[in-house]
Parts: sequence; structure tokens; C-alpha cells
Amino acid sequence: MAAIQRLTGSSRDRAMRRYVAAAALQRLVRTRIALQLGPQPELPAAFLEDLGLPCLDREYGRDALFELARQEEALYGYDAWGTYLSLLDLFLAEGRRAGWGRVAAHVQDGTGVSGPIAHG
Repeated sequence: MAAIQRLTGSSRDRAMRRYVAAAALQRLVRTRIALQLGPQPELPAAFLEDLGLPCLDREYGRDALFELARQEEALYGYDAWGTYLSLLDLFLAEGRRAGWGRVAAHVQDGTGVSGPIAHG
């Protein structure tokens, strides 16, 4: 959060929004995250007042995420709600992939690069 505080202008605005989105999404699917990764600490609520968003405890973060998406569509002209749901789908699907969470041998020994292709 300190790094976000050092930013200015639209970079700071977008970083705050990404942080809130991550915290809201985490609350929205906390049970599925715990099933895939084990219990995880919640990201602390931050920047809600700055962005005029509701508390992350309301509807497990859904209300904040929905309002955030509405604001982003108005400000930046894209379907933020759809973007966040797609990102969530990708994250949850990745966790079900065989070998997920293990470092590929060629990455571990330093002979290759990491990424979806490297983990094939």
C-alpha cells in the first residue's frame, strides 16, 4: 500500500482501484481460495473512502466490486465488471491445473523461463 501512496495522478487512481478489486475478489471467493491454497490472510481494506466505495464486508465485497466496476466504466469506458469476473475465472481455473503451484524443473535449475508455456 505504501507503494500506491507514492504514485500520483491516474497511476495512483488505477493502482488503488486494482488493490480494492483484489481485496473484494478475495472476499467474494474466499472459500474457493481456501480450498485451493489453504487459508489465506485477507488483504487489508484500503482506499475505499478515497474512491467512495462501500465497506468490503457488505455482501462479501460484491457491493464494493460492483460500484468500483460502475465507476471504472464511467471513467475509463470499459466493462470492468466483466474484466474482473474473467480474471477471477482464470485464477480459479489455473488452480485446478495439474502441477499448479510447483516450480517447473527448468525454472528451478535456472535453465528456462517461467510462464504458462513453461509449466505446460
